[in-house]
Amino acid sequence: MPKDPEGLKIWRALHDQWQETQERALAGRAELTSKQMACVKGTGPDPSASEIDAVEELERTAAKLAIEMDNFVRHRLG
Repeated sequence: MPKDPEGLKIWRALHDQWQETQERALAGRAELTSKQMACVKGTGPDPSASEIDAVEELERTAAKLAIEMDNFVRHRLG
């Protein structure tokens, strides 16, 4: 039986938020790479600065959430 059921609920919520953000970041990065390859091949435009910024923000958010999960486990569940 878990020692801290409430802590596990909080961790699961953090994990779900991280997972959704991470998946969006990975999909966005794949789209940017695809656009960059198309641009190099001359078959499409390069991604815009706002598209790049949006993906980088998702990546930063996912990284922060991963750190938050690690710290939560270390300090609350560890």
